[in-house]
Order: sequence, then structure tokens, then C-alpha cells
Amino acid sequence: MTVHQIMANAGDGRLNDGSECSKELRHFFTQIDSEKLNDYIDQCLEEKPDKYENSLQDLVNELGRRLDFQVTNGRYRGRKGLNGFDGFWKSPEGNGIVVEVKTSTAFQIKLATTESYRKQLISDENQPNNVSILVVTADPNTEDLEAQIRGSRYAWDVRVISINGLQRLVAIKEKSDENETVKKIQNLLIPFEYTRLDSIVDLVFTTALDVEQADTESLSDTDTSSTLSTPSAEKKIDITPVRELEFVRKQAITIFNTSKNSNLIKKTRATYSDQEQNIIACCTVSKRYDNLDCYWYAFHPHWKDFLDHSNSSFLILAFVDREDCIAIPYHLLKKQLEHLNTSTRPNGTMYWHIKLRETNDDKLALVLPKIGSFLELDEFWVSTG
Repeated sequence: MTVHQIMANAGDGRLNDGSECSKELRHFFTQIDSEKLNDYIDQCLEEKPDKYENSLQDLVNELGRRLDFQVTNGRYRGRKGLNGFDGFWKSPEGNGIVVEVKTSTAFQIKLATTESYRKQLISDENQPNNVSILVVTADPNTEDLEAQIRGSRYAWDVRVISINGLQRLVAIKEKSDENETVKKIQNLLIPFEYTRLDSIVDLVFTTALDVEQADTESLSDTDTSSTLSTPSAEKKIDITPVRELEFVRKQAITIFNTSKNSNLIKKTRATYSDQEQNIIACCTVSKRYDNLDCYWYAFHPHWKDFLDHSNSSFLILAFVDREDCIAIPYHLLKKQLEHLNTSTRPNGTMYWHIKLRETNDDKLALVLPKIGSFLELDEFWVSTG
């Protein structure tokens, strides 16, 4: 359905402050993946953004949630005596952002009014003056708006970004797999001194490392893959394309959601959670290797930290050559980590080796090399059937 059709089917179809339509629409946006979210944003932008002003406001706030801000939705229309911000985003470090969504930059915005929202939030939230203003525009041409802000007394507290720019940040975040990258993306939206460019360089560098590590996700160490066991001069590393890994991962999450009657939404490259964080998961992918340990995965410390945040968390093992997957309850896996081999990269980061071996009855088991044993995985299969 189009955005217009979804609005018409939500509540009484009238997108007003406090309406059932508003509540249902906002809830719906939290339940869909970012690809679909972007489709709805693009629909709004391709038509007349003014026509979808209220729904665009909700969509922008949902982009804030996808960037792991704690988001408070604002009012669609200002009302005397009430704070009229469009959204208030708070980072895990406590930095606040007053969000103002503009469907047009043809006219000057009332910065003094938005500044009053900022001051009121500082007072209401009982926090220091670490609250800034972010103007989010539907129009990517913001030269006049930028000039207005630079010439005002609010220049230090205000930044501007297009909706398309926010969409790109969400895409970067969901392709990353390091908490540090997410933190740098959040900080990019907070005013900082641009004379020194190190903060921006740090974000580019960290993101590039994330992408590089994604390329090696399906590789094993030299004693695992037969393609790596030849003399060094003849080594040929058979890397599974990242696009194929993402397709397999998405397929595994769809199967898991159907099986568990859940609705996991992507947070980073490998982490997923439902909106309430009742169920969370990490999903990793391996191709099949022609040796004793036929599948190999890395399990990273930051995945462990993520899975520790819920009593219902899973490590989902997906396969390039199979449509089904294995969902190991994390509380069981956690007990076995001490029995797994580990490796340390040159940069000092470590990871555990998850190796699966076929048993005599053609079933898969987790290899526990430090105690010379196996953990049967047959009960944890998840499939379309």
C-alpha cells in the first residue's frame, strides 16, 4: 500500500495530534524494515511533501529510532502552552536533539521559536545545556537556510540535514557492525567545531573498516578452509560476495520471524531486535567448506554484549547453500564459549570460532575443541516447513 492508503486505513484516517490514526501509523512505522520505510519516505518526497507533512514528521522520527536515539514524537500543530517540537532525540550518552522537520526551504524558519522549544526541553528534562537543534529538510537545496542559520545568533546550536542524508546515515549504520561506528554517526548530528576535520575522518575510517570486515565474514582461519591450506604462494581466498551474504541473512531472519511469530528489525549488519527488545538476535552466514568442519563462523565480543541484554536472545547460523537456519538460544551458547577456540586480529580484537561438523548420522553439531566434545544442534533448526 501507499502512504496515503496506510493513513486512510489507520484509526479514523485523520492524522491529527492524539488521534488513533496517529498512534497506529507511528506503531506501524516501528514494525517495518528500513527498506520499506525508505519507500514510504520516497513516496512522500516524490509527490508534494506539504501534502504529507505530518506523516513525514513521523517517518523522520522513525529514522532517529533506527539510529538508536531514544525518540519522543512531537506535535503536528503548535498549541499555546505546549512545547511544539517535531521530535526530541536523546543519545545513550545523554545528548539531546530538538528536531524540526521542514517540507520546504522557500521561506525563513523561525529560529527563535525552535530555540524556545530547546530551552523548555532543557528545563523539562532537567539536564545541562547539551541540547542542540537539527533542522531536517525535504528539499536537498538548503543554501538559503544555511545562510540564515550562519547569520543568526543560534548558529552554534543548529545543524541542517536533508531527509535523504538521514536515510544514508541509517543505511551506513545498518551495514556497520561496530558500536563505535554507531556512536560516531550519532555524534555527527550534534554541532561540533568543523575547523578540525578529525571527527568526520574518524567516521569515514571506522565505516571503511566495518565494510572491510564484512568482506571477510565468510572466511575462516587457515586450518579451516581447504582453499587456504595450500602453500602461501598459491593461496586463493574464495570470498562470498557481501550482497549474497546479505540476501541469505535476510532470508534467515524472515524464516526465524515466521517460526517464532516475531518481528525482528535490523539494527546493524548482524544484529536484530523487535521494537520492545523482547526478542533479539545476531545472524551470521557461512558457506560450506570441503573439510571436516563444514561450516565456520566468527562470534564477536560486541555480539555477546548485545545478546546479554535480553532473556530471549539467539545466535542465528545461516547457510549460503541452504534455505533453513539454526537458531541457538544464547543462554546455551554462552555456557560453551569457554570451550571454543579464539583468534586475535592484528588490531587486538578477538573472536570465538563457531565450527559445525557433520556427525555420523548426517546431522550438524557444534565443535567444542577444548574439551574434545560436541553440542548437538538438531533441536534448533528453523525452516520454512
